Amino acid sequence: MKPKIKLMLLIIFSIFIVFLKDLLVISVLFLSVILVLLLLKIQSEFFEWIKPILFVCVFIVILQTFTHFPFRFSVEGMIFGISVSMRLLTLLTLVFTFTSTTKSREILEAFSFLPYEVAIMLMLSLRFIPLVRDNLTKIINAQKARGLNFRSLNIFKTYFPILVPIFVKSLEGSNHLALAMESRGFKGK
Repeated sequence: MKPKIKLMLLIIFSIFIVFLKDLLVISVLFLSVILVLLLLKIQSEFFEWIKPILFVCVFIVILQTFTHFPFRFSVEGMIFGISVSMRLLTLLTLVFTFTSTTKSREILEAFSFLPYEVAIMLMLSLRFIPLVRDNLTKIINAQKARGLNFRSLNIFKTYFPILVPIFVKSLEGSNHLALAMESRGFKGK
């Protein structure tokens, strides 16, 4: 499929998912996107990529369940939290499918209707996501090897040693990319 068609489908489905209110329809869309992943045989990469996001989704469901007015357990809040989480998972699954089935050059071609600098920025940001995930995995394994206890209830002691190195690595990677582009004489079009 041509990259522009993929991008248009991604945008249309994203808009559709954001404005959708029925949890059953959102669930059916999510399952259909998972079916596409299975047909494309990229599900193992996806399940590794989505693990940290599942934590965020569970947090959203719990937060909405217990903070919905009148600030106690509510079924409406739980349904709303599940709905928001399913939307997030569906959108991220669509983006993952787009980026993993499209080459960098094709992504840049798909964004050709935008100014060249904006297209480059979007393409690089989409390609930067898997690099951050790989760095996150390496940092978590390194911190486990150093004896970091992830079962600790103190969020600052558990996640601070992960967030700071991932932030530093991301900035270093961005700086290396900028230096490489500048040394090759990238000026835009």
